[in-house]
Amino acid sequence: MSYKAVTKFNVLAGGAPSMGCDYEYVQQIKNQAKRVYEEVLELMQACEEESFTGILDAFCDIRYTNEYLEDLLKAGDVQTEKAWLAVCENNLSKFTTSYTYAADSKEYYEEKGVECYIESTAYDGETYFCIKRSEDNKVLKPHLYESVDLGGFVPKELK
Repeated sequence: MSYKAVTKFNVLAGGAPSMGCDYEYVQQIKNQAKRVYEEVLELMQACEEESFTGILDAFCDIRYTNEYLEDLLKAGDVQTEKAWLAVCENNLSKFTTSYTYAADSKEYYEEKGVECYIESTAYDGETYFCIKRSEDNKVLKPHLYESVDLGGFVPKELK
């Protein structure tokens, strides 16, 4: 489970995880997701105000509410740590050491009307390339990108 203080707070508040995949368990997850969303909205507001105290407060609140969401998922035997590692590893596949592959991906997005560019970065003595959307510098998925399958980390009774 997550930090003991987070778990303790939520149990004391009457939110001990319901075990299994019943209606109450699903409702707990939905309610916790709403709390995470509320905190994200506060983060966006703090960013608009350029308030770093507000940004830090929202970051901490998002982490806090996410920690309890993880508690709830773990109560249903969802393998959150393994899923997290798989997502982290998979996200690295958005970078390539092949300029040709990056150029092909850039062309793919441009054909779809997305303005983008290739960015290169040196890391541990190797040059990596990625495609970034021009409007916001978001790293885009290469055109042959394969998303991670998280289904194996969710018990069959919850699918």
